[in-house]
Amino acid sequence: MAKKTKSIIPDILKLDEIADFYFNTFLELDINRFKWKNLPDTIDPRYMELFLCRNGATVFFHDSVLDRYDCFMCTWTGLDDYYNPTDFYVVLPTGRNIPLDNEDAVIIWNNFTRTSDIPPINMYAATIADIYASALVNIRAQKHPVAVVSSSEAEKLTMLNAYKEYDGNHPVLFVKGKESITDKFTCIDTKAPFVAQELLDAKDRVMEEFLKWLGVKVPLSNNRERLIVNEQVDANAVTYQLRNRGLHSRQIAAEQINKKFGLNIEVEFNEELNAQISEAVDSMGLVKDRGNDES
Repeated sequence: MAKKTKSIIPDILKLDEIADFYFNTFLELDINRFKWKNLPDTIDPRYMELFLCRNGATVFFHDSVLDRYDCFMCTWTGLDDYYNPTDFYVVLPTGRNIPLDNEDAVIIWNNFTRTSDIPPINMYAATIADIYASALVNIRAQKHPVAVVSSSEAEKLTMLNAYKEYDGNHPVLFVKGKESITDKFTCIDTKAPFVAQELLDAKDRVMEEFLKWLGVKVPLSNNRERLIVNEQVDANAVTYQLRNRGLHSRQIAAEQINKKFGLNIEVEFNEELNAQISEAVDSMGLVKDRGNDES
């Protein structure tokens, strides 16, 4: 069996690393969407939102042993006629097990479908990473627009070393011999068209779709004609509806908690996220209004 040789030309990119970057960024945005007010000091809102996102549910209860309110991820068993769980089971990192039921606990759902946000976050991150990677490949194709055919392994290694230097922006020098170097290699022009900007625009469209899915308002004027007022209003209406998919389930849980435990907990969408989102998306390449602004 022929020995498989490893290319000495560095990889153009690592797709998994790009996808991980977008996944972690999107997860951060997801768990910062909602702002809880008047939570007991013993409850960590970051933990609540992280496990609502990951597991689709957490359970709020009063711990009679420690005499405090807690909210942890849980499993559940038993269903009533409306398929609502009646018994919950909490296992803490310390190893402590806490059995609960709907008489002394309130479950908080991530949304009305009672599902995790991880699959859609992963889908958007993978899609954007794939488009971004394609753009990088296309950009690199402008630097290496030819394929080289050699007649021997030695000549192949010579060209690989040459491309290694060229890829690192070093000059490529050959010693002139009896035989012309042009006689040793055949070059095929791949004629790769430059479409990287179109790919990056497509990436921005997918990112805008994800932000809208989160309930974040994003101006939709990127590389397009400026929207008229009614179009922007319609876009915002869709955003608000998508925002409510997570907000309403939390508000219902807050009402149930307040009624059961005599508290005054509130939850609302984190409007600061709309102001902060520009900095986050700029760091990932989404730039608004690339065209000239109207006077």
